[in-house]
Amino acid sequence: MTSEESPLLANRDGVAPETMYDRFRPGQKRWIVFVVSLAGVLPMFVQATFVPSIPQIAKDLNSTHAVVR
Repeated sequence: MTSEESPLLANRDGVAPETMYDRFRPGQKRWIVFVVSLAGVLPMFVQATFVPSIPQIAKDLNSTHAVVR
């Protein structure tokens, strides 16, 4: 097996390995990257909005910070 060969790139069902990169159109690839990127960034936005409000939520519920978290 040379350095460029891989079991993932093996010729299966008569399909050339190069065609695996053409499975999605360029527009579809952009949307996939956008959705995956959004899924990675979204938790940071949620944390940035929720964490600063913990003291007020704890005060409103007559509780402690640890219980609210």
